[in-house]
Amino acid sequence: MIDINKFFYIFCFAIFFANNSFSAQFEFDQGDPTIFKVKPMNMQLCEDWDRSTGECVGDNTYTITKTLTADDGRCDIAGVAPNAIACNYGSFNNPKLPSGVTYTYIRTELSRSMWLEGTVTNTNDPSVSGVSQCHTDGSHTQANNSQNAEGNTASDFTPTLQKFNFVNGPGNEATIASGLDNGTKTTANTNANYFTTCINDLNAQACYWNTVPSLVTQGATHFGLAIDGNAGTANWLSKDYYMHTPYYASTEHIWMSDLDEADTTLVLMYVLETPYLTKPGITPTLKMSFSVKDALDADFFISEVAGKEDVASCALYVGSPGVSMSLFD
Repeated sequence: MIDINKFFYIFCFAIFFANNSFSAQFEFDQGDPTIFKVKPMNMQLCEDWDRSTGECVGDNTYTITKTLTADDGRCDIAGVAPNAIACNYGSFNNPKLPSGVTYTYIRTELSRSMWLEGTVTNTNDPSVSGVSQCHTDGSHTQANNSQNAEGNTASDFTPTLQKFNFVNGPGNEATIASGLDNGTKTTANTNANYFTTCINDLNAQACYWNTVPSLVTQGATHFGLAIDGNAGTANWLSKDYYMHTPYYASTEHIWMSDLDEADTTLVLMYVLETPYLTKPGITPTLKMSFSVKDALDADFFISEVAGKEDVASCALYVGSPGVSMSLFD
């Protein structure tokens, strides 16, 4: 049996840069979503795995049979009481787990889209950004995977379920290929120097520079391949802002795939709390426990472009819930 109690982690990063005709104030805060739907696509137990590809290796890789079909195979990991079972992903019965195999890792492939509902309150100084709250709003969509999701800032708005697509960005595939990765098969990378690689070479692997829709509409120009069209930093100072999302350093999972425009899923590797040796006639339980506290992140900002109307808005992201995974009799 595979129980999903509560879920998930991804790391996002956003900074605004100012020049003579543009200025921005920026604040960050977090909130607890009341709905957090995740769609697991594939889960595998691994004896060993390849850090370059994120693929399980060995003769005994086991793919868990997914039986979760309700709500289009999604699981709301915020919609239950603490320690309650949010959903049951599948079973180990078809086929049976091989006996006498020690599994140490779990490979998870998730839909790139997640669905959250909630509000983030700006507990800093709302007068700086001009925004006091950021609500999820299902009418706000992302036109492509280089576009960040924005929330609703109206004080009287009731949050609605909003779909979030993880924006394009480099994962451990990119950092390992470049040699800028100090992770191991049991520990996550902590080297953040690939950010400099992306600044210096816009064409480097998975180096995307994402946009905020309201700033694009306002006419603020962003640093990135879509506008610059060439590698290097020659016109860095001529741009108004940049949005960059690295997925290669984590306190939860130990590896994540790059996210390119055409990708529909993302891959995460985890280490089981304790390696598990399968036994004849014993069907174990895989328990995935998660906390959704502070799992909705918001950037509050006000943007001023010469000759244009000011924009006060917020961008929303899937945050950093706690994660633990255990396999036991």
